[in-house]
Amino acid sequence: MLKRTTASIGLLTCILALTGTARADVITDWSTVLLDTLKSTSANPPRASRAIAMVEVAMFEAVNGIDGTYERYHVTGNPARGASPVAAAATAAHEVLSSLYPSRIPVFDAQLAASLSGIPALPLERGVAWGHTCASDMLALRSNDNSALVVPYAPLGGAGYWIPTPPAFLPALLPNWPQVTPFSMTSGAQFRAAPPPAMDSSEYAAAFAEIFALGRNDSVARTADQTQIALFWADGGGTVTPPGHWIRIATSVAAAQQNKLSTNARLFALLGLGMADAAISSWDSKFAHNFCRPVTAVRTADADGNPATTQDAAWTPLIVTPPFPSYTSGHSTFSSTAAGILARVFHTDDIAFSATSDGLAGVTRSYSSFSAAAAEAGQSRIYGGIHWQFDNQAALHAGAQLAGHIYEHFLVRVGDLDDDGHVNRFDLLILRSEMGHSDSPADLDHDGDVDLKDQRILLARFDHRHKPL
Repeated sequence: MLKRTTASIGLLTCILALTGTARADVITDWSTVLLDTLKSTSANPPRASRAIAMVEVAMFEAVNGIDGTYERYHVTGNPARGASPVAAAATAAHEVLSSLYPSRIPVFDAQLAASLSGIPALPLERGVAWGHTCASDMLALRSNDNSALVVPYAPLGGAGYWIPTPPAFLPALLPNWPQVTPFSMTSGAQFRAAPPPAMDSSEYAAAFAEIFALGRNDSVARTADQTQIALFWADGGGTVTPPGHWIRIATSVAAAQQNKLSTNARLFALLGLGMADAAISSWDSKFAHNFCRPVTAVRTADADGNPATTQDAAWTPLIVTPPFPSYTSGHSTFSSTAAGILARVFHTDDIAFSATSDGLAGVTRSYSSFSAAAAEAGQSRIYGGIHWQFDNQAALHAGAQLAGHIYEHFLVRVGDLDDDGHVNRFDLLILRSEMGHSDSPADLDHDGDVDLKDQRILLARFDHRHKPL
């Protein structure tokens, strides 16, 4: 699937970054406003991921409803001819954000005025109308998604089970989130992790030894670089959150790659779907297994039944433990999902990029690939002392599965049957070979049969650098 020449893409990224030819568009402009909002409101990761999905998908629907390059997500109807996609996307983002964060409406109003400036009257009017349709559809779709559901939750207690952790001993955050309606999954349990290792197992003992040495606040085993990694990816309160960190990375890479508007609309919508469902998936595993955090396990290791572990009642992690069960790691799930989607959209994992962090001002870290960044983000939770290695590995696996599921089934390019980024003669050959079949990706109008109507749809989206056979 990953077909581009990786060396040329990496070189192009560096050249564009150095020459300053990277550019923003209405999608990345409003994504930046969204990230600033998450930071200023101290959003928690699940709620942040839901907001990201709602805003990014609404903007995609606005642009794609006019452009028609990809399959729609949910919205029906059609914009008036000549509608401005910029006006539509800006209006959709403005209305969704205003509904989610009404205290920030003056900020959103200012950005909307900037986005709409200079658009001629008729395209502006028609674009605004279509953007309103897309925003209204998204808000209605998510109005009863259980994100506000109140679910009673009492810690189970006993060895291996989660209990509130120091220093604040807060109650579990969002035990309702496994029941939130997914954006792409069939259920929150679709990618649920298998149970964590038993506390008397050698796998648990190995994870215990690793975090006992590397995750404690006064560790002499953790290197300076490992400490920086833990803090770089901490993404706690007052930051753009873990899913927002990946939206920021995508913004930088998309600008360097000089994505066109429709490509960015799809990229960020796919990431939005991924971030939202990564939260639901991870929280499903967390509250299905209710596994304890390292700080609890280390301080009570005398009761775990494993002779290879050692109790330390004063053990404290490098970063503050979040208030919810450990298994699986949310950050690792977000990161693996985002990396998998980015690699698929750009048809290669091997794009070099650099990133910054809200938690470490002035620090920039560089990566040779999306998967390398995701692996580091996952490992950061062990260096920070708040997750087990098995939390990380199970989450990386679930995120990879989720990324593939989303990319293969949502916002697919209409007519690109071989997923090479073009609609050309090879896709036409595939469609002709599927003529008369049902339940086929070549059924572009979804009428249950591959026929000449589907061929006409494909030809209308043909990349004319390639002649039909």
